Order: sequence, then structure tokens, then C-alpha cells
Amino acid sequence: MSDYISVIIPIYNTEKYLAQCIESVIRQSYNKLEIILIDDGSKDSSGKICDDYASRDDRIIVRHTEERGVTASRKEGLGLSKGNYICFVDGDDCLDQEYIERLYSAAIIENSEVVACGHIELYEDGSRIKKFNGYRAGVYDCGIEGPVQQTMYPTTHSYDFNLHGALWGKLFRRDVIYEDFMELDNRAVRSEDLTLVMATIINSQRLTILDECLYYYRIRSNSLCRRTEPMYYERINCLYLFFKKLFQNKPHNIMMERMADILIIEEIMKATHNFFPFFTDIISNFYIPNINDFLGKKIVLYGAGNVGKDFKKQLNAEKNIDVIIWVDSAPKDDIEVLSPKEIKDYDYDCILIAVKAEVMADEIRQSLVDLGIDNRKIIWEEPISWKEEYLKHAFNRYVSSTIS
Repeated sequence: MSDYISVIIPIYNTEKYLAQCIESVIRQSYNKLEIILIDDGSKDSSGKICDDYASRDDRIIVRHTEERGVTASRKEGLGLSKGNYICFVDGDDCLDQEYIERLYSAAIIENSEVVACGHIELYEDGSRIKKFNGYRAGVYDCGIEGPVQQTMYPTTHSYDFNLHGALWGKLFRRDVIYEDFMELDNRAVRSEDLTLVMATIINSQRLTILDECLYYYRIRSNSLCRRTEPMYYERINCLYLFFKKLFQNKPHNIMMERMADILIIEEIMKATHNFFPFFTDIISNFYIPNINDFLGKKIVLYGAGNVGKDFKKQLNAEKNIDVIIWVDSAPKDDIEVLSPKEIKDYDYDCILIAVKAEVMADEIRQSLVDLGIDNRKIIWEEPISWKEEYLKHAFNRYVSSTIS
């Protein structure tokens, strides 16, 4: 089945969207498909919908299992598959009619083991947002010294893996994903997609990026990736152990071990927030350098992104710091911020710029000066990031180990 493509769809209680999902697959312009539906113990009519479609299309294979989770479902489908190329679709998502044809054509023409495209996020209120991979459209070398692998490994400051970490939205040649995927512990949750995507890149020679958004990803509160499970921390630990085992014999294994640490810390933080929502009120990703310098002062906080939100929490926790106004050049839906033009109407001691990049801070500074604000009152220092501090430590350890 060298020219057949296996489409694996894990399904759990998606009766509302499942027909649209399956229809989008069976109507693909490329029709040499093996469509594998894994019903993961659904309690609704999803199983019946699968059987109905299988009775009408002989390309469809259905398996009904007890509820085991998305990892086990995908592995079940992968084990049944015979196609030379594999793609994954979530049971509440859907595809552009030319999705598979575009990805498969790119794989053949460019001789790429992995092909990825952009996606469109579908929200419950009907809104849509296009999302692209961080890499520009083109063909990339996946070798050890190539640009893709290099962004996977932490440096002294950050890691910047620019390929979207989900398994969906991609086409994989069977030989670069099968063995590693089948070794994945069924209990592993969160970041298992990213882990496997990284592994496929290491196993590959070429990656092709398309600049088209051909996959429709539905954002809903009770989707597969948003279920919080009782044994969540145990499952995170399973992923951690798998990550370290998976990369122990691959290039730059020491740095990938550090990456495992970072991913698991992030997942623990996310999980803790799921169980204890107040958690985000007491922990931040970014911290204000020299916060004591602002004691007793009236502050204008500029920036309402991730850095600004973290800074605001820290400033609010200090009784002797008065944030008199919070501004941003772009309006925000989730928080109330004012326009920088309104700063002139307030009495303040200084303006604290809350952004990560110095280039952006410089642009903001200039825009404020253009508004007639005294440059001496404008303050920016690079935010402290616990992640980057860890990366710096990890990078130094890696350099020391390679020298010795």
C-alpha cells in the first residue's frame, strides 16, 4: 500500500461533530485512503455513527474499545494501519477537501518524511483564527546541524521549536513515527504529541512546511486534550520517563533530557492550575527584576501580554506599590486596559514596560517619547524567566560535559 495513506481518528463522545469530521475525510480529493476510526468507549452515539459510515464506505475500519485515552486509541489505529504515510485527525475536527492531496504531493515531490500545514481554530462562538507554523513555507534539512533540529535544543537563553507540536496537521512517513509511537506508554498525557513530533524530526531528513491552513481544529471545553484525569500526575510522570528513554540514544541526548525537565515542569504547573485554579495567582513565568525599586511609587504598567499579566500580579501583591493605570497599544478582550494616550491624564512616578524583547521595548519607549513623555521616567529591564534560568544552567552543564 505504498500510495495509500492511513487516516487515524481517535473518538470519544464527539457525536455532535463526528459526522462532519468523517465526511471531510471520505470526501478528500485524494481517495486512496485507509480510514481507521477508534471509538474509545464513547458513552454517546459516536460508536453507532462510526458503524453507520463503515457500512457505507469500505475504506473505513472501526474498532470499539473500553475507554483508555487518546494515546492508546492512536496506537490501536497505528497498529491496524497499512499505509506508507500516516495522518492523525481528532474526532471533533475536520479537513479542507484538498488537505491530504496537498500534504502527500509535497511529501512525494520534495521527498520529505514529514509535511506540516497551518490550521484554523474554530471557537464555540463561531469565530475563527488562522494559525501558522513558525517556519516559513519551504523545505528544511532535519539533520543534526540543520535549522529544525537546532531550534529543538535549549541554548543559554531559550528554545524556539517553531513547528506546531500537535500530531494533527501533519503527514508522516510510516518509518519515522511507527516504532517510537508504539513504545509510548498508554498512560502518557500532555506533550506526548510534541515529544513524538520531535522524535520524527530526529528520525527524518527533510521537513516541508506549507503556508496554507488546511486543518480545522475545534476549540471546546471538553475535548480529548482538555479532560482532567484523576491519575494526572502519574500520567505526566509516564510521559517524562518515556521522553528520557526515547531520546537517550539520539543526538544531543543530554539537552533533550533538559527539555524533558522543562516540559514536565510546565505540565505540572498546568495540571495544578486545573485542579486548583487559584494557582495562577501565586506563580508566574516572568518576574520583575529589582521589584523593591518600585516600593512607594505610583506606576503606569505598559503591556498586557503574558509578561504584563505576570507583572500585574506581582505589583498587586505589594502593598506599597500603586499601579494607577494599566495600558496597552492593542485592546484586550479578557482584561480592561487603557490606551497609552491616556497616560498624560494621570500623575505617576514611572512607566514600567512589561515585554520580553528589548527591540519591542525600544519601540514602545519611542512611541511614548513621541507622546511627549519624559524618557527618564520610562523603565525596562529584561524580565526574569524561571524557564530561561533553568535553560542557562542546563546549557552550561551540556557544554561542560562535551568539553570533558
